[in-house]
Amino acid sequence: MLRRILPAWFVVFLLFISLGLMACGSTSSSNSAAGDSTDATSSNGGSKNETITETAQPVKVSLRLQWVPSGNQAPFYLAFDRGYYEQAGLDVEILDGNGSSNTVRTVGNAQDTFGFADMSVMALAAGKGVPIKAVAGIMQRNVFGVFSDQSLNITTPEDLVGHTLLHTPESVETILLPAFFKLTGIDGNQVQLRSVGAASKVTDYVAGKADMMSTDVPYGLPTINPKRSSNTMMFADYGLVMPSFGIFTTNDYLEQNPEVVRKFVQASLKGLQEALDDPAAAIEAMAKYREGFDKENMRQQWELYRDYLQTERTKGQPLGVQSAEDWQDALEILKDYAGHEGSMDPNDYFTNEYIH
Repeated sequence: MLRRILPAWFVVFLLFISLGLMACGSTSSSNSAAGDSTDATSSNGGSKNETITETAQPVKVSLRLQWVPSGNQAPFYLAFDRGYYEQAGLDVEILDGNGSSNTVRTVGNAQDTFGFADMSVMALAAGKGVPIKAVAGIMQRNVFGVFSDQSLNITTPEDLVGHTLLHTPESVETILLPAFFKLTGIDGNQVQLRSVGAASKVTDYVAGKADMMSTDVPYGLPTINPKRSSNTMMFADYGLVMPSFGIFTTNDYLEQNPEVVRKFVQASLKGLQEALDDPAAAIEAMAKYREGFDKENMRQQWELYRDYLQTERTKGQPLGVQSAEDWQDALEILKDYAGHEGSMDPNDYFTNEYIH
């Protein structure tokens, strides 16, 4: 078969044209990919206008917890372990906290993207101008109260008078204790408050260094009662009804990155539902990424926390949904008993927009 042989100069010409076209196409693709990557890249605090697409790099976000490992954090670790954040296009870093006040501070300063902390602390900060808002309620019933040595038979608020009580400065109880005293008509000056660091509070109470201790009751029960038989007095039983732990972020991040927030919230709530369905798996997931905790103790904590997920107003609703009425009640309590001076509009403090 005869073949037509093209002149050498013509072959070079065609090759030059082809390479030029390929370079143009390559440049165009590179620019598009760079644009996607720029939109999707974030520091832990979050950058503006982040997007999630199938071809984008994972969006880096951080979740600052309220404390060292505790049972109510199990859903986040389960979501992480089962890849729900990764499937949503998120690169999530889960970080220990040092109390709710500190978590609110780091998120409010955009050092962290999301926070998991007490909602009363968040609300008081927001009322003072910190630009943050709750996007999901995880523990919606107040989990805080007072432990007291069982032998003292302390069963009513009036019984607290004259006894020593351990508490941690700048913690949730710093807000809730004075409110509890005012709400129940107790003179707080007649209760001997002793300040102690959060890390040693339970140890000091178990060692008998005070008659009572204020803390997160589901967190403390599995550790305390086997070592010092105690009564518990829940603040909510005496009218101090308000949301406990939830997920929040800054108003700017909500406005600039709504899809990132939606993906994070929905992946976290999927972890929450599956932690309810399979508590053992949730605790095992924590154990993969955290060391130095008693898995049985943590399992008991999570079993107790399950009773605090929803209020009467949110029962029957999807997990994470918050009630405007609950928030209104909480703001009234914070105004009357905790010095809240900010907006009284619940919509300034929470949104359910990212649940669905």
